[in-house]
Amino acid sequence: MFENELTLLETENYKQIKELSKEDEKLINNIMKRMSIFKINSYDAQVVKRDLIGMAQEQKLNGSSLKDAIGDDVSGFTDEIIKNSEGPCIKEIILNYMSSLSGYFFIWFIPAFLVYGNSPYRIHPVLLLFYFGSATTAFIAEGLLSPIFCTEKGNKKYLETIIFILIASVWGILYLLT
Repeated sequence: MFENELTLLETENYKQIKELSKEDEKLINNIMKRMSIFKINSYDAQVVKRDLIGMAQEQKLNGSSLKDAIGDDVSGFTDEIIKNSEGPCIKEIILNYMSSLSGYFFIWFIPAFLVYGNSPYRIHPVLLLFYFGSATTAFIAEGLLSPIFCTEKGNKKYLETIIFILIASVWGILYLLT
């Protein structure tokens, strides 16, 4: 298998994060979720993750936790990291979108071909519009909305899910009306 710096860094981060406390692991994962591909490229995100793991390990040696080092303003801390990064990579965003689109295609259409030998759906331009719209909505919800609300507390944390359900419902209603 071909390995580059990014995959090596991801592998090392995966091993190191498992050695941390559950609280530190959850905090790091929330910080990483807030840094979506629309805000920071994958390589920079993995370097930040490595640094956060190092901070957590150092705090553990001092008898403290990562939360103590960061403070209560996790969103502000994350926004400061994002501001100091090189930003998103357009190629990476496009490739992730294409990957998401192909995943939805596989989930929606391939089982029909396996069961029926062809598509039982009438392939109509409206169906394709529904397909692309739904996949795009899911991609945007995951990449833009989820990072905004992941560090929130209480019911605000679930606002992203509610927004996604509402948008998906609109797509479904539009499809049914045509």
